[in-house]
Amino acid sequence: SILSEAGIGQIEIVLAPCNDLCHLADCILILKHSLTAYAISKGVLISFEAKPKKRILGNGLHCHISLENYQSENLFANDDNIFRAAIGSILSILESAMLILAPLSNSYSRLQDNSHAPINIGWGFDNRTVAVRVPNASLSAKRLELRVAGADSNPYLLFAILVSAILDGIDEMVTAPKPVSGNGYEANLKSLPRDLKTAIIQFEKSKKI
Repeated sequence: SILSEAGIGQIEIVLAPCNDLCHLADCILILKHSLTAYAISKGVLISFEAKPKKRILGNGLHCHISLENYQSENLFANDDNIFRAAIGSILSILESAMLILAPLSNSYSRLQDNSHAPINIGWGFDNRTVAVRVPNASLSAKRLELRVAGADSNPYLLFAILVSAILDGIDEMVTAPKPVSGNGYEANLKSLPRDLKTAIIQFEKSKKI
């Protein structure tokens, strides 16, 4: 689906759920290239930069993640411990994985206070001010949403790091911190790296990465 977003001239594109993540990453890149070519043919430009203009909202690649067994049962709905372990593990890797989620200098211009893009490492229920949001949904559609990645991130690497983190978290039964209620920008949380140099340093020194 395609709908208007909050930013000037900004469009949100929603891709259908898919359990073949390589295919989903293919679709994202094909979509980017196709829209870019179509825009040029019409004499206009389209941007997938994380922050195309200084005074308008940035572009994210929000990932809604659920986990099913071979019977198509939602494991997050069946076991809250598994759900929270997945959240806790994703949060634990965000600082060192930031180079994948925000790979360019421009990527960090998107991460600003009160900008619909998170700056701290936290999670909450239907809270759009934190890194991981749990949307209001029916139990069968229980999922988490990672809001950190920019539209300029590589979806193959992004999906790989998320799947790895979730599997590690479930194996180790990682404990998630308490959910954040209220404004995540003002909460006492650890900050995400806010520039490319810091992200590179954190990436290179992480054994888990």
